[in-house]
Amino acid sequence: MRPIAAVLAALLAGCAARHASPPVAVALPPQAINTTCSAHNADIQEAVFRALFADNESGIQQRARAYFLVVEKADPPAEFLARFAGEQPVVLPGSAFSGHRALEFSVGPIVCASPTEAVVGAGYYEGPLSASGAAYTLDLLDGHWVVKRVSGGWVSQAPARPVKTATPVNPDSIVNNNG
Repeated sequence: MRPIAAVLAALLAGCAARHASPPVAVALPPQAINTTCSAHNADIQEAVFRALFADNESGIQQRARAYFLVVEKADPPAEFLARFAGEQPVVLPGSAFSGHRALEFSVGPIVCASPTEAVVGAGYYEGPLSASGAAYTLDLLDGHWVVKRVSGGWVSQAPARPVKTATPVNPDSIVNNNG
């Protein structure tokens, strides 16, 4: 279980792709990374994107005019985008993201915890006050990658505003006009 904790810590400590996007950088020592699931990267990424489409905290949700995808800080290849042909909203490369009535989804590098378990940092960006990211853990079940857990998430929030304080009043300076 220790390698999984190290993977999650590294995923959540990662840097953003663009904007205030999800954590995507993973820095692990080579001995902690098992590449046995790397042949399934596109299937893992697709499963995470579909999970994000179905369940995100954005204000627009499925009413977006389009979804824009980013894979490891770059546009996914055309053959990957073809997996989403016919989807509504339409799915486009992340570089075309305009921010107007749209959502950008991002996945980072995949860390294979075992041949049947993978962890990836992913999330969405709608705008500076609507973005989140988390670590997605997937299992290979009956030949399909399935999200089994979402953990360690973050959510964007408005910056703290300074609190205005009232000027102290000297009680002796209050004039009572009622009496």
